Amino acid sequence: MANTSVHPDHMFAANKAPETPNISRRPNAGAKSPLRKRSLLPSNTVASAQPGSKLGATTRANSPSIGSSKASHAFMILRNLMDFVRTRHQMSTESFFHPTVKFDGPYWVHDFTKPPVEGWECPYPYSVGRYDEARPWMYTDELFSGVRFHHVGLDLGAPAMTPIYACCDGEVWATGVNDEAGSYGPTLITVHEARLPNEVGGEPSGDVVRFFVLYGHLHGTTLATFSPGQVITKGEIIGHLGTEDENGGWAPHVHVQMSFTPPQSPDMPGVVRPDEREEAVAMYPDPRLICGPLY
Repeated sequence: MANTSVHPDHMFAANKAPETPNISRRPNAGAKSPLRKRSLLPSNTVASAQPGSKLGATTRANSPSIGSSKASHAFMILRNLMDFVRTRHQMSTESFFHPTVKFDGPYWVHDFTKPPVEGWECPYPYSVGRYDEARPWMYTDELFSGVRFHHVGLDLGAPAMTPIYACCDGEVWATGVNDEAGSYGPTLITVHEARLPNEVGGEPSGDVVRFFVLYGHLHGTTLATFSPGQVITKGEIIGHLGTEDENGGWAPHVHVQMSFTPPQSPDMPGVVRPDEREEAVAMYPDPRLICGPLY
């Protein structure tokens, strides 16, 4: 790792280091994957949003056609109702948290539990890689030791240099370059204090909590623009998606990961061993709490 910088409040204040999680250190993304080769695995689910809309429906790819017009009409009513509910949830989330990446059109929701289909390419410029997902074939770099493959972040795919926005007011906690093969590359971590939803798509409730958000696979200009302790505001551009030659070797996307534990460096374990999964999802909650119900 190079060019590491951490929030001054975290410089082991009062000589007391934050609690270290009992999770093997920082795997997050690996080589020879569809994200890296842009030959992305077709998913059973496509979430589509029309340009300018909040969020559209989630539809099944290659679903059978409805035979009768009556059944088709009922199907359309159900689909429109789903559109309304999902859009309402997304609007509710966005009223509290700004989208991390603005999807201006349809997006593909990947199923990375399965190995890639050779030659397949994502049909949309935007895509989502799921949280809490086992990807046993993806992570082949030495960084992951051949045993770490359970993903505990959220991947938002878009063209290189697509802006990334702050979800809410906060500060920069840490910046750095995780330069190992298959790692995050340029990385930014922010810290926030806000109420969170109890479930994905819900409204924030309960007490204000402190949480951290990691953004990995960024463009290098991010590190020249932001430094620890710098105040950021909701909706502010805090970075851009990096290119493959600087972001760890991946097709452009941002790995978003939340944490309730203060990171000791500009890093978090983005994938963990299967036996660490239960502890990891408790420590690193679903990023859709701030990104919205993308699937």
